Amino acid sequence: KGVENIPKEGCIIASNHVSYLDPPILGFTVSQKLNKKMHYLAKIELFRHFFSRVAHKLLEAIPVDREKGDTSWIKTAKKYIKNNHMIGIFPEGERSKNNKLGKGKTGVIRLALAAKAPVVPVGITGTYDLWPINKKFPKIKKIVIINIGKPIYYGGYYKKRITKSLLRRLTDDLMSEISKLTVK
Repeated sequence: KGVENIPKEGCIIASNHVSYLDPPILGFTVSQKLNKKMHYLAKIELFRHFFSRVAHKLLEAIPVDREKGDTSWIKTAKKYIKNNHMIGIFPEGERSKNNKLGKGKTGVIRLALAAKAPVVPVGITGTYDLWPINKKFPKIKKIVIINIGKPIYYGGYYKKRITKSLLRRLTDDLMSEISKLTVK
């Protein structure tokens, strides 16, 4: 629901994350409906093993080294956004172990401000029941719902001084919007 909320220009799709299936389900669904490519941020560890590395490179995922505080991912993501692609981000930084929304990391807002791009909040429900983090294989016949909210534009902040407290406040506001979209 809400695919029409995704802007035609490049943007950031920010969603909750509870299952291995979130990226392919969200990416395939949105990309097919809009005929627009989505790239995901992915922790660098996912590029270390052969099959995972091949899959992530095929999907043109953007590696993020969370240990080193590397910010080169912002430059790559900005390039994709400028070419009207979507950047998929799971602000929690990992899958939820209990199907509850966690605290968001501020990278999504840092990217939005650097790229001057809108953020589209998304809530996915049903994927935790389909393939929870503690199971080796997915279940079948479960319903997945993707709720896409209205884009959030941060133009009023582009010329302001970016502080940690501002990033935290905007991230918390975004997570609140994502939370509203995860209600069944």
